[in-house]
Amino acid sequence: MQTYYTCPDTNVNISINLPVHPDDCEKYWFERLVFACAACGQLHNTDYKDAYRVGVMSEFECLPVDIQEAQLQ
Repeated sequence: MQTYYTCPDTNVNISINLPVHPDDCEKYWFERLVFACAACGQLHNTDYKDAYRVGVMSEFECLPVDIQEAQLQ
């Protein structure tokens, strides 16, 4: 699933490909994802469940305000 994260340093939306197989959801639901930011090159992290929710909401065009207001990369 495509999901988005807003870089706190550049305010740019970063697209993340999130694993969503049922086994992955169960494995990662309470974990933090760590990834290299394509906008600033730093490591960022976010909760898997938050990234999953943003991905699901983006399918319905109801992204959270902080994601909506960020610049697209």
